[in-house]
Amino acid sequence: MCQRSDHAGFSRVIQDGWEDIDRDRWVARLDEAVRAVDGEVFLVGHGCGAVTVAQWAATWFDSRVVGGPLVAPADVEAPDTLSAIRSQAPLPSGRLPMRTHRVLSGNDPFLSLERGLRLAETWGGTVADVIPDGGHLATRDGHGPWAHVAALIERHAGTTPRTAEDHAPSAR
Repeated sequence: MCQRSDHAGFSRVIQDGWEDIDRDRWVARLDEAVRAVDGEVFLVGHGCGAVTVAQWAATWFDSRVVGGPLVAPADVEAPDTLSAIRSQAPLPSGRLPMRTHRVLSGNDPFLSLERGLRLAETWGGTVADVIPDGGHLATRDGHGPWAHVAALIERHAGTTPRTAEDHAPSAR
């Protein structure tokens, strides 16, 4: 759900309206992207992107999606959440129909660890990792291109994301 893709065979869905998220438009844009892919799809979402993946899976699911990590999903229902992301509520309230793996932080300002663990239980899947002092697991928290997520993708999707310069074959 980010601005660019550094991995051959992978693409990113570019969302707009970050100042006031339009939940339905974001979910529809993700659905368009999924349906445009031939073969299996492995989704990776971070923050509001992870929320969009969960919302899409709960409402528009396509069986070609084999799963994916949801990294630091934002708690858009929290009383103190940013007004710009509040419009993305509500979060799904049941199990998601795909394999998911949560990556959480012990000090995420947008999702308490307790809430993240409850979402993992509600949505199903696993908590793949808890990073004790990871912040929101974003660039401003000291995370750049993140080999950790690449390893998680390889472990769960069976493919290794490579940089575009590596000319990797298409990944799932």
